[in-house]
Parts: sequence; structure tokens; C-alpha cells
Amino acid sequence: MKRRWSVVGVVADGDAILAIARGFKPYDTNLPGGTAEAYDPTPVDTLKRELLLKTGIQVVGVQLIDTFDGAHDEPVAAYFVHQWAGKIRSGRAGKVFWAAPKQLITDRCTFQETNERLLRRLERLTASPASKP
Repeated sequence: MKRRWSVVGVVADGDAILAIARGFKPYDTNLPGGTAEAYDPTPVDTLKRELLLKTGIQVVGVQLIDTFDGAHDEPVAAYFVHQWAGKIRSGRAGKVFWAAPKQLITDRCTFQETNERLLRRLERLTASPASKP
């Protein structure tokens, strides 16, 4: 059986990071993402679908920042979403909002270690002279 992949998106606006607080755990603040469906041909397609569904934004430009094994031993692709369109909105997945990075790395976050790792990678990426125009 082919393993499905999961994705996570890091969307930044200045010093704020797009986050989701799950409805049943409002203190559990994490990065948006999800798992592939059978009709998703690539991880980027999964990311586009999941972020539109959960946050209301349309992913336009991405850069792969990490890959790792997820909690269920599935491959996970993490992307920096450097270009997007639309207006954020909350939905059934939970409350969507702009968060300070420290809100994503508390001991109450399910994916605290992963969030911290991805935020460090984003910090290095955006501080790199090669990423500046």
C-alpha cells in the first residue's frame, strides 16, 4: 500500500505566523497543514487544498524547507508559503489567526518541536542574503 504524505505550511506576515487553534483544544496553536487525499498528485497540491480549506488562502508560491517522518511514520513536506492570495478565515478546523512565533512553541502545542524546528528554518531562510531582492 502506498503511504500518503502530510504537509505543513509556514505563512509569515512580518513577524506574525499564520496559525490554527483547534476548536476542541483552543490552546493548541499549530501551523496549518494536513494529509494527502487519493486525488492529490503532489505534496504541493495537498498544501494548496489544505490551506484553502482550513485558512481560506490560496497558495501561489512555495519553497520546500524541510522533510521528515510524521507521527504516523508518513513522509511530511514542510513549505514556506512566500506568496499567497485571499483573506484568512476560520472554519471547522479551528480558529485561524496571525500569531507571534512564541505562541507556536509552548508546551501546550501538539507539534511544539516541529513548529520550533520549522520556525528556525524559516528564520535562516529569510535572513539569508540570497533570499533578499
